[in-house]
Amino acid sequence: MSLLKSVKIGNTLTSNNVFLAPMAGITDISYRLIAKRFGAGLLFTEMVSSFAVIYRNRETDRICEIAEEERPAGIQLFGSKAGIMEEAAKILEGKHRPDIININVGCPVRKVLKSGAGAKLLENPDKLFDILKRIVNVIDIPVTVKMRLGINKGRINILENALAAQEAGVKMIILHPRTADEGFGGMSRWEYIAKVKESLSIPVCGNGDIKSSYDAVKMIEETNCDAIMVGRGTIGNPWLIKQINSAFSVYPENFIPEDVSFADKISVALDHLKLACEVKGEHRGIRELRRILPHYIKGIKNSARIRNYIVRANSYSEMENILISIKI
Repeated sequence: MSLLKSVKIGNTLTSNNVFLAPMAGITDISYRLIAKRFGAGLLFTEMVSSFAVIYRNRETDRICEIAEEERPAGIQLFGSKAGIMEEAAKILEGKHRPDIININVGCPVRKVLKSGAGAKLLENPDKLFDILKRIVNVIDIPVTVKMRLGINKGRINILENALAAQEAGVKMIILHPRTADEGFGGMSRWEYIAKVKESLSIPVCGNGDIKSSYDAVKMIEETNCDAIMVGRGTIGNPWLIKQINSAFSVYPENFIPEDVSFADKISVALDHLKLACEVKGEHRGIRELRRILPHYIKGIKNSARIRNYIVRANSYSEMENILISIKI
């Protein structure tokens, strides 16, 4: 039986169950459109601050822009003040018309934790419930939550928080099964995804350590989660999304992904370059792609030398010529 399926998240239906994670400084419109081309069923913007939303920060507005061709797509929001979060969600729904609002309850960055947001909210399930309930009550689009196991290994309270979120009216839980203090270290503990799935009636999406189509299939088999979410593994490798779609569609038959040619990698890198410069302008597009484009050339002969050229490029034509001139 195929593992590939649509997921109903409140009144939003995804095209499949292979989702792209929100990644700060990474998942702008150009990145998301590339991911959509390769088959992502649901996309999310970079996370935005609730305070920045209500104060109409120009950069935040830019981050929240959603292209019609990438839908369904959601905006990820973070904050710790219920009233501010409520107002920000209303503004986002009215101005940017996302299909989903996702609340970040997992960010482990110290600055975010100090503000009481991100994974810090895991320490107080009652406060989390209040914030989520207030957001759910003032917008018509579905609210989802992306969370971790707990603030640290001594306080793993994922079931309490997941149940609080469901009771508040959240329509899907996305779980990255590490604690906040682990960051991205060690191995994520997928058994907690299974426990959450067993305990909830709403869809559960698993996230963490999916580096191949084999990993994605294994996560579904081991946890029975409704969807999987990929993030860091797609940087310079959007083919991962397509490979997971293919593996899910032929299941239970084994799927053996074909090697991606370097010519294809360069072609998609050029497309990404063009999109980024169209969306953000040449100067900014080039500057931000300096940290992403080197991922496309991993494994190519002389990749270290080419990377040095890429991170020094200052114009579209210069970056384009570097990519075109790569000998494959």
